[in-house]
Formats: sequence, structure tokens, C-alpha cells
Amino acid sequence: LVEMADKGAAVASLKLHPLVIINISDHFTRTMAQVGRASPVFGALFGTQSGREVEIFNSFEILVNIEGDAHVVDREFVEQKMALFKEVFKTLDFLGWYTTAPGLQPAHYELQQQMTAFAEMPLLLVMNPQPGLASSELPVSVFEAFVDDIVGQKQQLHFVPVPYDIANEEAERVGMSFIFFAACTLSKAGTRTLHPQLACSCFAWNLP
Repeated sequence: LVEMADKGAAVASLKLHPLVIINISDHFTRTMAQVGRASPVFGALFGTQSGREVEIFNSFEILVNIEGDAHVVDREFVEQKMALFKEVFKTLDFLGWYTTAPGLQPAHYELQQQMTAFAEMPLLLVMNPQPGLASSELPVSVFEAFVDDIVGQKQQLHFVPVPYDIANEEAERVGMSFIFFAACTLSKAGTRTLHPQLACSCFAWNLP
């Protein structure tokens, strides 16, 4: 799949908090332990947006029913979770969704259209859960979506990569570094926490 690169970016600045990475890693690892194989997971992203500046603070898991090639978001489940989430995190809004995959997949286009029920043009975060031990980059990509609306032609949805920075607040960085270190240590000891390759990759990337 080819991403478009000639669209004007709607997001000028994007910050991603480490807690989101940990949440997704944990979600993937628990699901793999439950089903006995690596399976894609899905969730919602929450944060703040001021003009073209976006900051993603937190996330929660959502249900996506997979039947053959069809992926259907459990809208009622998401709406209930969003209502509960907003009771606790009143200043955070739904900004997009996440999944785990080696890269963009055909199903992501279908799911993006469904996610517009919760935001006009939600962001998509894709985490590669098995980047390999030799990987030195954080295996996370963020995309914004654009729709080509040409008269007389069918609308086309395109994903465009968005550069991002990891929010580096001292208290959060120390806490997340401890979690990354514990994940790597426990993985080497044979205790399942986060996926060992992903945890160690993130740990190495996160520390200066």
C-alpha cells in the first residue's frame, strides 16, 4: 500500500506520550497470551488539540469484530467506554485510534471510515509489535487521513505519515523507563510482560 505524500498536513505538531506506547504493548501481549498467537489489537487515542498542535496522552482498548475480511467496530462498546473515560479525563478528547501491524493494511481503510463516527478525521497510530532485535527505531507510525473528493469520481481515502515527538516530561520519562527496564528484565527471565523485542526496543530508544 502506498501512502500519499503530497497533501498539505493538517497536523503541524504532534506529541506522543510514552503511556500510550506502554498501553498498546500491554494490550498486544495480553491478547497474544490469551489466543496463543500474535493478533492485531485495536484501541482509541485520547488527548488535546489546539489548532494544528496535537498531543496524545492516553488510550483505551476497543472491540473490533473480525469476520473473514470484514472488520466491524463495536460502536456501542466504544461509546460506552468513551463516556466512562470522559468522566475521569474531562480535558481529553477522542483524537484517533490505534492498531498493531507491520504497516498499513487494507482493513485500516475500512476501519478509518467507521472511526469517523467519533471524529471528523481521526488519526491512526500503527505499532509494529515484532520489530526485530536489530531495530533501533521506535516501531510506531502515526498517520492522518485525507479524502480526495473529485467531481464525477469515487472518493479516495489516503493516509499520510505524520512526524511526531515523544513527550519527554521528566516524571513520566522516569516512570516509563522503569517499566521498560522491568519488561526487558522479566522477559529475559522467562516471565511474560510486554513482548520482549518491543519492550527492549522501546527501552533502548527511550533512554538518552
